[in-house]
Amino acid sequence: MALPNSNRGRNYAEAVQGTKGKTFKMTIKSRGAHPPEKIKQILKNKINPGEINVSVNTFKTLSGGVLIETDSKEEIEVLDKEIQAKCGDDLEVHVHSLRKPRIIILNVPEDITTTNIEDTILRQNPELNLQKGSIAAKFTLHKEDAPQRRGRSRGGNQEDSA
Repeated sequence: MALPNSNRGRNYAEAVQGTKGKTFKMTIKSRGAHPPEKIKQILKNKINPGEINVSVNTFKTLSGGVLIETDSKEEIEVLDKEIQAKCGDDLEVHVHSLRKPRIIILNVPEDITTTNIEDTILRQNPELNLQKGSIAAKFTLHKEDAPQRRGRSRGGNQEDSA
């Protein structure tokens, strides 16, 4: 007996068609001791997303506050300004941002220093479309020229001399 279509999972075409885009998030917490439900009520009473042309995708209650998701960075910024203007005394807004990735680059020639590494990476990788100032070298590691030990280890075999 075949199952009705309503109970089946999505097929590949349906899954690909509904691919989500990037979302932008903000967390809103109380400056006082308001519970998350009270924060949600304050926002619903004072902020109307339709008036400021912002589409809100998600409006969730978290343990310490409220999470709001939108489709664009501009909408998050407009919503942030509106909340600060109307509810700034009661609520604290934190806009989420991605942290910059950290990478380790091995086998860097000795003539490249922390001062010119940014120019070198930008020149060698134009397809990344990076802007000047977007890369920051934090520190460099220098390999010491000390010879490596070979042969026996420190606690090696001791021979009896008689």
